[in-house]
Amino acid sequence: MISLASFTICPRKPALLAFAVAAVFLLFLLPSYHPEQIGRVLGSVQDKVSSESQQPDAVLENQIETQTETQAQTQTDTQTEAQNDGPNLGPFEAVNELDLLPSEYTFDDFARRQCENMYSRKYLTSATTRGQSYCDPTDNSRMHCFWASKLTEPWNNQMGGDPLCIAEGVWIKETGRKEGSTRDIELQCQLSNVSTTDLDFPFQNPSLLDYSYYFDTGVGPQLHTWKIDPNAAGGSGCSKDAGNGKWILLARREGNKNVWHKLMEIWQAQMTLDILHLAVNPWTGKPYLGKDELSKVEIVFEDDLERPYDYLWTMLTGEPAKRKSAMEPGCYERVILPLAGSSSPFWSLLLGVGYKWPCRMDDLLEPFRRRIFSFLEITPREPKDIHMEPTITIVNRTKTRQIHDLPHLVDVIRERYPKSRVDVIDFAELTHKEQIQLVQDTDVFVGHHGAGLVHTLFVNPDAAIVELLPPYFGSTGFRQVGRSRGLPHFTMHCIYGEQWEALQPGGKPLPEDWEPHDHKTWQKWPWTYVAEDEFMELVDAGVKSQQWKRNRPSGSDF
Repeated sequence: MISLASFTICPRKPALLAFAVAAVFLLFLLPSYHPEQIGRVLGSVQDKVSSESQQPDAVLENQIETQTETQAQTQTDTQTEAQNDGPNLGPFEAVNELDLLPSEYTFDDFARRQCENMYSRKYLTSATTRGQSYCDPTDNSRMHCFWASKLTEPWNNQMGGDPLCIAEGVWIKETGRKEGSTRDIELQCQLSNVSTTDLDFPFQNPSLLDYSYYFDTGVGPQLHTWKIDPNAAGGSGCSKDAGNGKWILLARREGNKNVWHKLMEIWQAQMTLDILHLAVNPWTGKPYLGKDELSKVEIVFEDDLERPYDYLWTMLTGEPAKRKSAMEPGCYERVILPLAGSSSPFWSLLLGVGYKWPCRMDDLLEPFRRRIFSFLEITPREPKDIHMEPTITIVNRTKTRQIHDLPHLVDVIRERYPKSRVDVIDFAELTHKEQIQLVQDTDVFVGHHGAGLVHTLFVNPDAAIVELLPPYFGSTGFRQVGRSRGLPHFTMHCIYGEQWEALQPGGKPLPEDWEPHDHKTWQKWPWTYVAEDEFMELVDAGVKSQQWKRNRPSGSDF
């Protein structure tokens, strides 16, 4: 019986390795070969082992290298001979796999294309192909703009565009002036008022300077505050080739504290930087923003206001945002004017612009979620972490749009689902990190239309959303956002207080001439009312959508 326990296989002793392999191989051939034959084979291999063991390691290494080179050359020669001996196929022609598949795989679906244009990585890559210079080559400054895809409103089956720009050789003349003052930024350029209909990628939109978004934001309003003239910054020596090496992303923010608005501003600033990672500078042939150049960019707010989520701007570059009033004067190498917050494709979803295709693409959303989770040091809930008894979270507003008789409704839910955890939370008392951690552990999220529903972006994948809408309010916005993530979404209209009173035991029917009061002020209403039966129907639907995520033992109940 042969044992290999005493052998140490060394890659630099090829014959020793061969001896070991031969020994193992021959063990399986003992029934077919005479012992003398096996002995002769092992003896010849052993002689080779003894010969190699007396050679220096350097000699062996040279032998191995020579053998490797010889084998590689032999393989190449063999391949060449095979090619020469084979049929002459001519130059290789790429084959479209769709040409080889049945016709059902080939279809031109406009809705799918729209979905890809707006919610896949194509939103980033297509913008890089729509570039336009707006200064004369002889000007001391330079400005180049790119156009991201946009859904037009009203929808007319044509794509629009949203601009972002990068200016080079920008003179910041002075700082510390009152907010709203103008002409403290100068660009030595004869700005071309090129209409988008004159570009190589025409779409139906106004010219660059006419672009304005919510609360007077966007590239157009920003440029209107600049002094743009070939003779600007006279005597400063500032030019596109003589900057101070500093880059800034100059953000004009909306004048509100709405959480959705604030997140979309950060989102579009991030999209701007991502596009510039891909977009090639026509003067250098390299991307505008290399991976090692992101640290050069400073985020600068035009305003001096404190707003929700201000700290999240830090995740864009790793440094907190600054204010324009604190900027040092000088000739800035590059100033980036980002996509306006309200240009976000997810604003289009919220507003219901465009064809109502259930666009289930998270190519843009998931990276944004990951960035926020990473920045806040939140570990996302694992998809396999399925609660057999769904957790129900109800947003408890305490100032406006409070759900009337909520304690009673909560009692009904707990009685119906005694094994489920039911949390009633005032989100205003939690930090943003605590809010996201809470919704990550939530299976059924219940809330009135408003800031709380922003967490449609952050709930666990496949969690259910129950949304309460004001009477006569027809928005499907958060449902559209949820559908992009594949979330089951259940919606109901609230009712007026008079209607709720009429539904109570002993309540009097409403008079025939009753008319609802002004519903345009719904955002300031102190209370919102729900019909209990309809409310519970939606909660039931949400819970049932979660109960069957995993097989249950036969005979088990809920």
